[in-house]
Amino acid sequence: YCFAPSRISAGIQQRCLDLGYLLLVDWLSTPAEPRRQLDELAGRQVDAIVWLGTENDGGLPWATPDVLQGLPPVVFGMTYPQSGLHTVTIDNRQIAAGVTRHLIAQGRRCIGHISGPLNRNVPRDRLAGWQAAMAEAGLPCDDSLIVSGDWTAASGAQAYSALAAAHPELDAIMVANDRMALGVLSAASATGRRVPGDLAVTGFDNIPEAAFFIPPLTTVQQPLLELGSVAADLA
Repeated sequence: YCFAPSRISAGIQQRCLDLGYLLLVDWLSTPAEPRRQLDELAGRQVDAIVWLGTENDGGLPWATPDVLQGLPPVVFGMTYPQSGLHTVTIDNRQIAAGVTRHLIAQGRRCIGHISGPLNRNVPRDRLAGWQAAMAEAGLPCDDSLIVSGDWTAASGAQAYSALAAAHPELDAIMVANDRMALGVLSAASATGRRVPGDLAVTGFDNIPEAAFFIPPLTTVQQPLLELGSVAADLA
């Protein structure tokens, strides 16, 4: 999750090179005055702007027609879709539903979900995808099968312990990121649960270390380079 902006930026850079454009990168630590920052970029006579920020629950209330008027074309990446804006993002709900369907197709029937912090859109969408796939299959998806973590391996281990205590019959967990899944693997091993024999575990993000987990983690490769390429094309 944390390396997503750099991967998307790499996709933007490669596509700009392919198209014969020079990429100017301006790092924004705190976008407190977005109009000023956009004006500064426009003042450098750029042809277009890709605003690549982290997912924002409140959307971009400042990105009004008045603010964007007179600027080069602006495309917003990794931002929740907002009417009237050109945005490029990942369909987390659809991907999470697909991962859950994969577990169901493997014969798993008591599938828990470890989410990220549910005050954010990305974890909520991944949770909604899990819920949709479980309901579609007629499997239980009540609150007792959901535990929220904070993206860290430690919170994944704690969440696994809570799920296993509430549901001894638990045979799979769809985890909202790879680092929490690492915590699940460690905690399950400590209690004698075999993965994937007794418990199937899936992650999300395909971090470079996922292949070296024991066992290697089943996870989701997000098309971040492609997302950057599409953002550059739209701009």
